[in-house]
Amino acid sequence: MGLRGFCYAGKVQEHVHVLKRILALAHALALFLNCNLVSMKALIQRVSTASVKIDGKTVGEIKHGLLVFLGVKNGDTEKDAEYLAGKIANLRVFEGSGGHFDKSIIDEGKEVLVISQFTLYGSTKKGRRPDFSEAANPDYAENLYDYFVHKMRETGIKTETGKFQEMMDVKSVNSGPVTFMVET
Repeated sequence: MGLRGFCYAGKVQEHVHVLKRILALAHALALFLNCNLVSMKALIQRVSTASVKIDGKTVGEIKHGLLVFLGVKNGDTEKDAEYLAGKIANLRVFEGSGGHFDKSIIDEGKEVLVISQFTLYGSTKKGRRPDFSEAANPDYAENLYDYFVHKMRETGIKTETGKFQEMMDVKSVNSGPVTFMVET
């Protein structure tokens, strides 16, 4: 191979290296976009009491703790449920001695009431009727809801629930008020 062939081969290798870097960046961007476009949501409220009734019968009730409205979106995974359960269990939303949010629900030994809430994915951008196309189908969502509840219970937190896909009456007294949207 002459000098000209060597230079050409070097340029090809340089171009291949640049193309590999571009592909790596494109892959990283795709992962970033997926992480931000697909997210499980939980609206959490610090409560002094919360309960849920179905047909007039109380099926879940807590004193001092967190009321968690959980929404599952198409594409959510068990990894999302694990992350969200761990985040909520360790999120410091209770005041410590200094009056700041220094204590988690685990630190305080408080309770959790988890309610399935597909309407967290209701879009009101167009028209007057919410669009729920981003919400996961019921079978898929119920499995992830159950898994989320299982992961919350694994932390040792007393976890009460409503009943998936039932009409529920949820009653709560928001303490603070303190309300956060937590997403994966």
